[in-house]
Amino acid sequence: MEFKPYMVVVLIMAVLGLSWPVVNTLMQIEPPKSEDPSGSVESLTSYSLTEPAGLSVSSVDTFQRSSASAEREKRSQSVSSSLSAEEFVERKREDVWQDQHGNFRSEAYLDEQSQWQRIIADGPIYYPNQWQLLESFQGCSAAGYYVDSQTRVALIDVHGGQTKVFYYICSVDEVTGEYVFLSVDPVDHLSASVKSEGE
Repeated sequence: MEFKPYMVVVLIMAVLGLSWPVVNTLMQIEPPKSEDPSGSVESLTSYSLTEPAGLSVSSVDTFQRSSASAEREKRSQSVSSSLSAEEFVERKREDVWQDQHGNFRSEAYLDEQSQWQRIIADGPIYYPNQWQLLESFQGCSAAGYYVDSQTRVALIDVHGGQTKVFYYICSVDEVTGEYVFLSVDPVDHLSASVKSEGE
């Protein structure tokens, strides 16, 4: 007759006269056995006893990784997740300012703050709300911000430590009637604002 693991436990209890809590304690302190791929009761018992130790060792690393990713996620979502649509639009509008050269500026984070764009324009920069967009708000769009027709723009793109600057003018396509950015040569009064970025 083949002995099953539970028979051994019952036999030990009968011979030693031990109660179940004592036997259970003894089973928990016995050395872990190698995991048996056959999935026997013995292998399941040893797996359940060693699993907590494995989790406690790796949990520090997992906690550190999840904490770091949570911080990045918080930064990328910024405060916008807790703001209403109106408050979000108002916050975006407050992010527009005028520099010492008379140009308007705003910036947008595109990828967890490792990639961002700054818009510098020689005319006002708008951040329309949903109703203005539904009423066909007119102008050229860059990262959700809009500028009027004939406004010249310098777009500073920072990604992976590299900075690129592009110059455009907002124009109306004569065929489609759509507002589009057309590439232009560097504009002196915008270049002054671009140079002040590094100061």
